[in-house]
Amino acid sequence: MDMKTENWSGTAMRPVGLIIRQKDPNNLEMPFDQLEDFITPSELFYIRSHFPTPKLDPLAYRSAAPCGTS
Repeated sequence: MDMKTENWSGTAMRPVGLIIRQKDPNNLEMPFDQLEDFITPSELFYIRSHFPTPKLDPLAYRSAAPCGTS
């Protein structure tokens, strides 16, 4: 399956073909009529979020992770 996306909530991209149950936070599920096997393809796997997607500036965002023990 071709992994196409569309901007649908202003903050998140959703794979085309998933069913929108809730936009914010993301709650998308696979249409069962597209299931051809017992294994769900990655592009049809459900998306569940418990919180809205934060808006981040990728040029200003920095992340730090401790790399040693004290």
